[in-house]
Amino acid sequence: MSSFLQDIAQLLKTQHQSLANVAVVLPGKRTSIFLKKHLKALEEGAHWHPEFLTMSEVLAKQTPFQAIQQLDLLVEAYLSFKEVCKSEEAFDSFMSWGPIMLADFNEIDHQLADPDAVFTDLRKIKYVEAWSFNAEELSLTQEEFLYFWNQLPKVYHHLKNKLQQKGSTYGGAIARWQCEQSLPI
Repeated sequence: MSSFLQDIAQLLKTQHQSLANVAVVLPGKRTSIFLKKHLKALEEGAHWHPEFLTMSEVLAKQTPFQAIQQLDLLVEAYLSFKEVCKSEEAFDSFMSWGPIMLADFNEIDHQLADPDAVFTDLRKIKYVEAWSFNAEELSLTQEEFLYFWNQLPKVYHHLKNKLQQKGSTYGGAIARWQCEQSLPI
């Protein structure tokens, strides 16, 4: 019994004399390693492999933006955070929670969610979580925590604008841009 990727390799070989001008869209880069292995098993001698792309790469090729590398994105997010929040937080401290923030930004864009509405709802949830029945006022730590949640929409918009001005952005923003360009007005 053959695997799905073996079947795909066989299909590619039977439907194309040469794979030099073929592009295969896969869910991730790792899959291409295994598909290449199955294609090689079907070949004798040297042959061209198809171009292997992820869906994010396909979308990126159709936009005016370059996909930014993760470390560069973290640095840009840190700089946006510092500027918007007037924060003195060190980069190593930001690295403990910054990737989570970026994953949230990415997910908001992939889901085509309204970022301001999402952050408003999250801010309200965090306020309820921080509020204590026994205290009349929030502590300084609680106030700082809520201030942070109030700043997230500003950080989101600042980061996206700064990246787009540089001609780059992250995967979710590329997908959002592509969807928004495709929607009828």
